[in-house]
Amino acid sequence: MSLRPQLFIMVLGWTAIGIAQSSSANCDTFSNYKDVIRCAIENHPDAQQAKLLFKQNENLVGIAEQRPNIELDSQVLGGRVGDDSYQYTQINLAHTFELGGKRDARIRRSEAQVRNSGFDLKLVQEQIYLKTYLAMVRIRQINAEIAVYDDALTTFERIQKQYQSRPRMTPEQKATYAIMDIAASDYRLRRRPLVNEVRENEKFLEMATGKKFDVRKDFLPTFRKKWPTVSSSGNSDTTRSLTLQKSITDLEVAQAELKEAESLAWPDLKLGPTFETQSAGSQKTNSFGLNLSFAIPLFHTNGAGKAYATAGISRAQVAVANAKNIESQRLQLQIDKYKDAVNSLENSLSSTELDRKHRDVESSFGSGVIPSSLVIEIHRQMADYVKSLSEQENTAIEALANIYSIEGRLLSEGL
Repeated sequence: MSLRPQLFIMVLGWTAIGIAQSSSANCDTFSNYKDVIRCAIENHPDAQQAKLLFKQNENLVGIAEQRPNIELDSQVLGGRVGDDSYQYTQINLAHTFELGGKRDARIRRSEAQVRNSGFDLKLVQEQIYLKTYLAMVRIRQINAEIAVYDDALTTFERIQKQYQSRPRMTPEQKATYAIMDIAASDYRLRRRPLVNEVRENEKFLEMATGKKFDVRKDFLPTFRKKWPTVSSSGNSDTTRSLTLQKSITDLEVAQAELKEAESLAWPDLKLGPTFETQSAGSQKTNSFGLNLSFAIPLFHTNGAGKAYATAGISRAQVAVANAKNIESQRLQLQIDKYKDAVNSLENSLSSTELDRKHRDVESSFGSGVIPSSLVIEIHRQMADYVKSLSEQENTAIEALANIYSIEGRLLSEGL
């Protein structure tokens, strides 16, 4: 086995062991959302399956390195020649010599397959990282959206009680009361799916971490006031992209398969010692020699297998070229999406400003300066605004995660 693939496999194995040990400790107690994520990328069922597959594939190199066992062939014959008994014994030992570089090609293919499964593991962990992060962000967002609905319902209920306490309502007050009644019913309907969505995200976190825990506020990622700066263009290095590296490893597998196909054109040579003994009556003869056997490539030299493997290389080369273009284009697209979303978030109202405007409207209504319809409108606008803010935040998070993934630093640096 060459040194470079060995080092890759050993480092990947040590990394997996190190992460598993640190995450095991973090799974005991969670102090922040990063502990939850570290636990999830190790304990999520998909991650466990990917780790087990990687561990299983690590044995491929050992399988490829195995040499054929020595073969034993023998025959014993007995009979009579006239009045004398006759016995013939032959013992052949044969060792198979794999010609044409079969073993080296087999080892090379298995090493590439191990690296491939390592990339599969990291791709799964990246997906789990983003899903877990978004689940916790979404819980925080939903809590904010529910708070807006609850505040509106409390305000509507207070105003309606004021109207009910009057001996008689004017036609405008009756209309306002009815509109608030409808708006309150609408907000209750909107609130219910959010409560269910919180439950779904909490169950996902429970499934991902393998344990049940109370999702406290300090576990949830806070709203970013300052977002990371990314390159202004998509000219960043994409060679660390796991998707691209996996395509390159697929090409290495295809090249190794071609070497295997070419090696199969060479017959295996079986060579070993032969011992033979014959006895007839009082005469006994012992013989020693060599046995040799190999297939004669008369009908084919595995031309079809070589053609199949060559086509596989062509397909893998196209896949690598396409992956490079796709990753570059995807990086540029994600950078543009990220910048647009961050620009929208940075130019949006802060929660303090939003709350101040909301209180100003309610205070003006309490002083009789503005009509009640504006109170209904401010709460409707707040509900829509908070929902749009959440959507833009999620867009920015997903775009940033995709950028880090393409640049090969999502798992190492995190969000």
